[in-house]
Amino acid sequence: MTDPHRRPGLLRRLAPRAVALAAAALVATAVPALAAPGDDEALVRAGHLSVGVGEADVWMVPFSGGDPMVLRGIAYRDVTDYAPVDPGQYTVSVRPAGARANSTPMISATVDLGAGTATSVFAVGDKDEIRGRVFTDDLSAPPRGEAKVRLISAAHDGQSINAQLVGGPDLGDDIQVGDASPYYDVEARDWTAKLEVSGVQAANLSRTVTVQGGGVYTVLVLPDEAGGLQLKAIADATGSQTMPAQGTGVDTGGGALAPADSAQGVPLSGLGAIAALVVLASTAGTLALRRERADRR
Repeated sequence: MTDPHRRPGLLRRLAPRAVALAAAALVATAVPALAAPGDDEALVRAGHLSVGVGEADVWMVPFSGGDPMVLRGIAYRDVTDYAPVDPGQYTVSVRPAGARANSTPMISATVDLGAGTATSVFAVGDKDEIRGRVFTDDLSAPPRGEAKVRLISAAHDGQSINAQLVGGPDLGDDIQVGDASPYYDVEARDWTAKLEVSGVQAANLSRTVTVQGGGVYTVLVLPDEAGGLQLKAIADATGSQTMPAQGTGVDTGGGALAPADSAQGVPLSGLGAIAALVVLASTAGTLALRRERADRR
């Protein structure tokens, strides 16, 4: 029997993203086809980038009423595809995986999604201090034959990063955890990303990142299991899917936030947000996504 509460159009868009990551080369994957948001919807995605934090369930309840959406089993390093949602305010709660609906959440926050925007919400930090950052994404097309690239740091706390595309732009100096470089227009080709890491566990890191013409890319700096760092390249949009970012992005319930420029993420209120925004799809496997009645416990 068909579930009357399902939104097939939304669920079809919550396909998992596979990102190829090799020791010496990163090739950013293309995202599934997705139309630009109209005036009556927003694009959102989220990522669990908090090292040492276990899987979590995410609940998103619209202020306007209706059943919550529940996403179960979100794992570390998972980053979603963009998904369209209705603009408006939502209560977002994050609980340990398998916890009951009436249990105390690890974080609970109010978010307000503006129409016509593209927004990323990433959790950074570690199990001792999870923090959320909100970024307004610029998915507008780069010049013909070029790509746009930025870097976001989700490195270890206390680490500062100087980043450069060798033979191209400096992506930024002294990039702190939870901050991002601006977007840069670059040639469509293989680039060597060179990182100088200072502070805790100072090190140098060099990887190859491949970008294609017309694409928009985010390169994430993440802790690895050995205590070092790794890079993960994500294709935010490919040529036919780019669109202009509009509006003011996300508020967190504590007053209006200015749009996040590319140089710094806007911090979320609360304990930090594995998913202050949350139509999340796992890159690590198939997730059980279902809508549940608000009064179900």
